[in-house]
Amino acid sequence: MVGRPGNDPLKYLGVTAPTPPDFVRLPKAPTTFDTNFNIGTIWLDTEAQIFYLLVSLDANVAIWDPFAGGAGGIDTLEGDTGGQVPPTGGNVNIVGSGDISVAGDPGSSTLVISDSGGGGDIDTLTGNTGGAVSPTAGNIDVVGVGDITVTGNPGTSTLTISDSGASDVNTLTGNSGGAVGPTAGNIDFVGSGNVQVTGNPGTSTLTISDDAVLKTECGTGTTTGTSTADLVTIPLGGSAATFSLEAIVAGKAATADGIGGSLTGSFRTDGASATVIGSVDFIVNSDAALVTASFDLIASGNNVILRATGAAATTIDWQGCVKFLSIVAGV
Repeated sequence: MVGRPGNDPLKYLGVTAPTPPDFVRLPKAPTTFDTNFNIGTIWLDTEAQIFYLLVSLDANVAIWDPFAGGAGGIDTLEGDTGGQVPPTGGNVNIVGSGDISVAGDPGSSTLVISDSGGGGDIDTLTGNTGGAVSPTAGNIDVVGVGDITVTGNPGTSTLTISDSGASDVNTLTGNSGGAVGPTAGNIDFVGSGNVQVTGNPGTSTLTISDDAVLKTECGTGTTTGTSTADLVTIPLGGSAATFSLEAIVAGKAATADGIGGSLTGSFRTDGASATVIGSVDFIVNSDAALVTASFDLIASGNNVILRATGAAATTIDWQGCVKFLSIVAGV
């Protein structure tokens, strides 16, 4: 109200405020903990040059609204999805999810958003070999080799790994009959005669074996002068057994002189080393120029070897085959 004491026109005309506002000057902004003030108090942040008005003390939480012209208040918050979020009771909660946590500091009016990294982050990548690979400048390159290509899509944060198939096996070709393509994604391997093919789906392998009682191995070699050439090597295996062998050999020199013949012998093994039983029997026929050349069945380690020996000052090309059967002890 306006007071006019007396009729003196020089008297001071003052304002008698029923509830005069408080005025605070401090070099900081008010916080929700600044509650020891009356509603309507004006606060001047002398550091930022912003006025605030205390508008609520509900639940002993101070709500200070900045005056227009300062930094301005925030009416809504909006995330990646969901639209704009207005405050409730003057406040918008910012809540972390998963490994994201939000820590508030009312004293400094700050929110600290952090990633706890509780299992969601990838620190390293490990391949089939080579150990763990750490990022360089926040990135790990995934690079394909050969027919493998790696295509990155930054927009979707994805890597697509594909095989161009340039080195895939599309057909198989045998000694005759042409190329064989798959049927329903598969090519059957079928043994014939004494040859057996055993598949193991667990290891993705095929084992081809010969179960013939009488087996044959052949080989070739060349001798120069009196050097030797091992034409055929027969492993005797890891079990005690007896082997009976018959070999045929032919040799030819550059001069057209020749040598040939056959051998028979028996050997035994204890599973670790081979021993000749008795002696090896020979039938040898040769031209005079190759009379000093020879061939033999010998025990070497746990093998039987068909070995040819040349003649001085002569080069001889050799070919030999060994037929053999065996019986394992106790069978």
